[in-house]
Amino acid sequence: MDPKQQKAEALDNSRPLYMWRLSDFPEAKAAVDQVFDEVVSAGLVKQRYRSKWRDLTRAIVLDLYAAYKTDPTMYLGYSRNPDNYKVDSVYGAWFLSGTILVKLIDHLHSNGYIEHHAGFHSEGKSRVSRMRATGKLMNVVEAQHKVTVPMVRHNPGEQVIILRDADKNDIEYEDTPEVVRMRENLHRINKGLEKHAILLFIKDEELARLQARLNRKIDFADKRLRRVFNNGSWTQGGRFYGGWWQNVPREYRRHIRINGKDVVECDCHQHAVRHEQAPDAGRRRVPPAGVFQQQDLQGLRQTDAPDHGQLGGPE
Repeated sequence: MDPKQQKAEALDNSRPLYMWRLSDFPEAKAAVDQVFDEVVSAGLVKQRYRSKWRDLTRAIVLDLYAAYKTDPTMYLGYSRNPDNYKVDSVYGAWFLSGTILVKLIDHLHSNGYIEHHAGFHSEGKSRVSRMRATGKLMNVVEAQHKVTVPMVRHNPGEQVIILRDADKNDIEYEDTPEVVRMRENLHRINKGLEKHAILLFIKDEELARLQARLNRKIDFADKRLRRVFNNGSWTQGGRFYGGWWQNVPREYRRHIRINGKDVVECDCHQHAVRHEQAPDAGRRRVPPAGVFQQQDLQGLRQTDAPDHGQLGGPE
């Protein structure tokens, strides 16, 4: 294979940089602070923008770590054009600055924390720049400060109510009391999901076959849900998306465990409970205890159940 083509294929193993990583764990804070202190020492940070630099450092370092733990060969794609980053948007991050982001990534690259590749063309298509964590960054985060994947959470400030036009593009909207209620309820659900380990109990060999079938690695830290409405209307769509379990084939649902316990699948229209049971599991007639605490879902109304029937992945 041509070396350029081989490199292009390697760089195509990527996903977009995800700016909404967060952690309240002291181990993660210490790791981010170590990197951020070096940025400050380099004279890059103006005092008036210090909080933006700090928040961007946290988001990028934690997402580089999360991506590496999902797949060490995977890159994160991002644009170096500051105009591509919207702040004054219902979907924007208040701490996001395209100019600061590019300077920060350049610093990480020059100090050996990331492998970096500028944007390129392949097979007639343009690709944005790519980066991934190096051993130096993983040593700081994982070896020195003992950060683990469950410590990395989603920033609750991320928009979880999405409105799209007929062409599937996200569009701006103004809040209404109903939209605010839906967002608050979904934040409660996501907060509950963050508290629990949701994993797939299969052998490593089977996981490798599944990921090859999906043509991507499964990020088991991806537990955030969002609601998507279509055609610029709050009466069309509204389904729940997100969560790694929604992207695995139906036959694997029986192998999902929450905090090591069996799961049930609730049919929200029929108010029935269907037990997804592994062949070697004992029969269970009630939902397993300890999966969700009542206070996690307190205040939710029945109308927030998805209108497509069942919570789960594709059929």
